[in-house]
Amino acid sequence: MPTCEEPGGLNMWKTTIPSLAFECPYIYSAILAIAALHLLTLTPGDIALRAATYQYVGETVSAHRAEMNSNENSNSLNRFTTSVLLTMHAKLRTICERNTGLPYTVPVNHFMLQLGAQHLYETSEWGPEIKAYVKCYEHLAPPLQLPRPPAADHYTYLNREFPYDPLPIFVESDLSITPDRKARYLRPLTYISLIKECILTGENPSWIRHRLAIFPTRCGKEFCVLMQEEDPLSLLILARVFALLKFVDEPWWLQGTAEYEVRGLEALVPEEWKWGLEWPLEILDNSFVAVGE
Repeated sequence: MPTCEEPGGLNMWKTTIPSLAFECPYIYSAILAIAALHLLTLTPGDIALRAATYQYVGETVSAHRAEMNSNENSNSLNRFTTSVLLTMHAKLRTICERNTGLPYTVPVNHFMLQLGAQHLYETSEWGPEIKAYVKCYEHLAPPLQLPRPPAADHYTYLNREFPYDPLPIFVESDLSITPDRKARYLRPLTYISLIKECILTGENPSWIRHRLAIFPTRCGKEFCVLMQEEDPLSLLILARVFALLKFVDEPWWLQGTAEYEVRGLEALVPEEWKWGLEWPLEILDNSFVAVGE
């Protein structure tokens, strides 16, 4: 979704993808699934729309799976486009589910689909057209540079002094966590700390949104497996990612996301780990969107 905030992304969503849909039936089905889901968020009780959403996404997944299992590489652009659309569908479903009253579920499906789309993007044998197609992603923000954060932009974030977070030190110092498992935790925690630095330096809100949006591709598949198992530490880390959205949740597709996700994760975290939720909950209570200077 952050790609719609700049010209390259707007052209992709308004022209490139609709044009592909006229040539590829399963891209067309994917767009219809998203459209039906959007309407369903407005009328959550519409049974026909709910059935249409499942039908269209089912057709898309079936055709896309068959395409991925073939040895033909000529349709790499269609494959990648469909992966992006399925990822968006999984993300937008969480907006719809907020109004259903159903129990909260960890967004593993969305994370896995985004990892799959990233894999297609990075796999060289799919051809150079994919690189050109998603070039706009690479220019949404300058790359993160270690150890120094990017230079400050002309934005400030109200009440942006972060409270002390004991979780990173706990993970680093806990001898009961195996080195392999500890690496799974520290990788996303390091990325979160970099995003916090970007917020503190006043980086453009659209760049912050982009950095948070690509978190699934930065945390790694092994971390997603921990999420699927509802591992307490992984849930605490995930809560921190969603809490940071509170600083940049001005766009309609993000409003309410931080609260929904963090509160949902709070219900899943065992009582003995509740201390680890104090930081994200405090962020929810004391964060505000960015304002230009």
